[in-house]
Amino acid sequence: MSIERGIDTFVLDTSMLKIVSDKPIGSGGYANVYLVKDQDDNEYVAKVGKEQFKEHVEEKNYIRELMILSKVNNPCTIGLKGFSFSPHFDGDGEVDYENDTRLIKNPTVILEKASGGSIRSKLERIQKKKKCVKWTPTKRMIALAGTAFGMKYLHSKHIIHRDLKPENVLLNDDLHPKITDFGLSKIQYDNKQTISGTGTQMYMAPEMFQEGDFTNSVDVYAFGILAYEVITLNLPYNPKDFQNIFRFQKQIVEGKRPEFPPGVNPLLQELVCKCWDKCDMERPTFSEIFECLSKPEFLIPDVDLDEYNAYLNSLQEDKDSLCLDPEVQTIVNQANKGDVQKMKEAAEGFYDGKGMFPVDKDQALKFYRMYSISMDRLQKNQENNDNQEKIHEDEVPEKIQEEEAPEKIQEDEVPEKIQEDEVPEKI
Repeated sequence: MSIERGIDTFVLDTSMLKIVSDKPIGSGGYANVYLVKDQDDNEYVAKVGKEQFKEHVEEKNYIRELMILSKVNNPCTIGLKGFSFSPHFDGDGEVDYENDTRLIKNPTVILEKASGGSIRSKLERIQKKKKCVKWTPTKRMIALAGTAFGMKYLHSKHIIHRDLKPENVLLNDDLHPKITDFGLSKIQYDNKQTISGTGTQMYMAPEMFQEGDFTNSVDVYAFGILAYEVITLNLPYNPKDFQNIFRFQKQIVEGKRPEFPPGVNPLLQELVCKCWDKCDMERPTFSEIFECLSKPEFLIPDVDLDEYNAYLNSLQEDKDSLCLDPEVQTIVNQANKGDVQKMKEAAEGFYDGKGMFPVDKDQALKFYRMYSISMDRLQKNQENNDNQEKIHEDEVPEKIQEEEAPEKIQEDEVPEKIQEDEVPEKI
């Protein structure tokens, strides 16, 4: 299991990095993206703020994203190299702050490079009737399985992404998925914690358009829309639907969802429809989604099973130990070794997300079953012991029983305190 690094260990001296080109390779609402190299010519991506923080909330969001990135260590999430609040990138020689226009002085995050584009870039090429030969049915299913695996990991760390969409799932050289952009993400410690409705309209769950609490199942809803696009290669909605955004929101709340074309694998279609269920409690967990996508009956046609299974096997080492909190891992270990009370504690923890437990219905069910079986065994053992005592008592000659048996102590004569003290606790 990996050990979490403190955020201070990610502070970088960015003068040791060089910008490959002055021209950004990408741009968003708050940042430009540059390709940079270190002294060993390793390439990274620099996400550079377009300006210094103007408001406290911008600084707060930046720090929150860094905190989340520093906690994330999974093959299906983008890796953090480091960050700087006031960076500069040195070309050659000393830095001339006044005259060198290439210097970048705004807050910057250095991330792992994913050179295969994004799921969105692949979808756009196909929707524009351009060739996308390398993004085969196998790679498309790998993108879904890997995204589910990465989201399973994030939820185990109490992280709600809140903006899961094709643009935010990058692809590496092997076209394997890397979840990125944690700018809107939140760490949720209470399963009923109120989280504000923020995200991209098309991927936002209906409860996000209404007042009240919602949970990490909003990410499952977003995954359902993303999965629809990857499976069908179609846009989920007509662009005209967004001309009146309030009407679109109302339609989503009332149950409007993308329509599947004929010929889609019915099991896969059913899984996706469960993901975008109107009731958040009816949506599957990412643990359940990943389990389904690991089965051949849930795949789209023409998937190379050898390649697909090889990818799943590459994730296997991390599958059974998704960086649980040390205290939670201790409880789980004790429960697995037969501690009945720890079984109950683990079951309730995974079900409600208590303390540092992630919400995981599968694990909750597992430990509830273990607890139930163990309690049944204890009860049967107690009954057997009682029966044995009854047999021994019946074997004593009647005369001896009468002579030696002490007079029955009337219940009313036993002091109340003794009665209470001697009553065994309920198992």
